[in-house]
Amino acid sequence: MTDASSKIDLNVITMDAFQKLYELDRTFIGTPNYMGVTYFWGLHGYKHYLRESSTAQRRKIHKKWLAAGLDLLKETDEHYRIIGSVMKQFRQEIVRLYGAYVPTTAAAHQTKKHEGNETMVFIECKNKNGQTYELAAKTTLTLGS
Repeated sequence: MTDASSKIDLNVITMDAFQKLYELDRTFIGTPNYMGVTYFWGLHGYKHYLRESSTAQRRKIHKKWLAAGLDLLKETDEHYRIIGSVMKQFRQEIVRLYGAYVPTTAAAHQTKKHEGNETMVFIECKNKNGQTYELAAKTTLTLGS
């Protein structure tokens, strides 16, 4: 059901239906089945950002926190970095307040192949002062024989 016409407008369903969805979604916290209806975060500072998130933003943040192996009830710079990457309206504030490094765009990631099996990866970022800089990582790929 990825068809655009399969969206449910939670603003027009009955309160009883919303309550049932809310309760069901609570059982999905910490799993890929999370729908974004209920809150999944603890009582940390990032709750002020997440309270303003849409269901789609909640799903994205939840999914990214799980993929990064983050505890949903803890608070780290990585939690804020992910919030900033999804909720662009708070990106600058998060960088300024928490010093979390946020990639400027998803398109900023560049991969360049070098000789043999070495690869350089470049990521454009901004620091807490708003200055743009580039991170570079060199990896060597070893293929099994």
